[in-house]
Amino acid sequence: MYTNCSTTIWNVHCTCPSFSPYTLSNDEKVLSSVKLIQSFSGVTKCEVDDIYRFTLTVRKNYRAVPYHNWTHGYSVAQTIYRLTWECDHFCPLEKFSFFVAGLCHDLDHRGTNNQFLVTSCASLAALYSTSPLEYHHFNQTVSILQQNGMNILKNMSSEDYKTVLANIKHYILATDMAKFFGTSKKLNTQATNGTFNWANPEHKLLLSSLAMNGADLNSTALPWAEARLKTKELFDEFYAMGDSERQAGREPIALMDRLKLDEQPRTQVEFLENVSIPCLKLVNQFLPEAQPYLDHSFENLDHWRELMKESEKKRACLIRMNAEDMESPVSMPKIGGVEKAKSFRL
Repeated sequence: MYTNCSTTIWNVHCTCPSFSPYTLSNDEKVLSSVKLIQSFSGVTKCEVDDIYRFTLTVRKNYRAVPYHNWTHGYSVAQTIYRLTWECDHFCPLEKFSFFVAGLCHDLDHRGTNNQFLVTSCASLAALYSTSPLEYHHFNQTVSILQQNGMNILKNMSSEDYKTVLANIKHYILATDMAKFFGTSKKLNTQATNGTFNWANPEHKLLLSSLAMNGADLNSTALPWAEARLKTKELFDEFYAMGDSERQAGREPIALMDRLKLDEQPRTQVEFLENVSIPCLKLVNQFLPEAQPYLDHSFENLDHWRELMKESEKKRACLIRMNAEDMESPVSMPKIGGVEKAKSFRL
């Protein structure tokens, strides 16, 4: 199976902008990841067996949750690879770091978010004062790299090793969406006033963070049928969190409340308008490979707006029907041959 599909998978990664990372089987995702890591052979200089062991262990350490699983990790790695591969401003070490960070950025994800961990007093929240999930994902990455036969960085120079590890840490921590608005505001200011400088390491790190955010949000930027499926998987996680909140005596927010299913289109419209599209528009100013993702995001926004209108119409209809029921006179039964009341209003 690996031999037959390797050439095809390699070609679509390099040449086909319409390729979807969600179309591959789990084993094909492993092979694809190995091939893409091998494309950095001048950087890693490691044995192919080490790459296979590393990749298979990464896959094993993703939990079987509905959304933040191995498929999501692979899709983010493939997306950041595509966004940055043609950019000469990123050196091979940085591009390699992007791919590994994408592949590992949600290792051992439990299907919950940072706020849930803090609210529920989870051990990870006690262990890390900020970005508990992201720090955990990075530390899981380091743990795998420290295992015998899995360290794909071992043949690098000491300086390159430190650089790649620092990059991976920065890129994984950047996927904490709590940092998104501050980062995007700084980068947008630089883009607007023309002060962004590729030679400035701080400017470059800002863009790197936004590029990782864009890759992490790739499920909102797929063709509509795929995007809708990924949204369902994401909400399966959200609703499970909401169920846990309710069991603990806390009222879940609308985004995570399965009793408010009709709110789903509105939340997606707001997320696309305020997060996904602004992120991809900004990234696209520096990395033109983001354009197809941006186009799909606008198309999906139109679809969600239509669904939101339908949902609002249904809600308005139900409210009107309930109001009419409240106002309709209801005949009272006769008791002992005497009608106690002709009617009453609810």
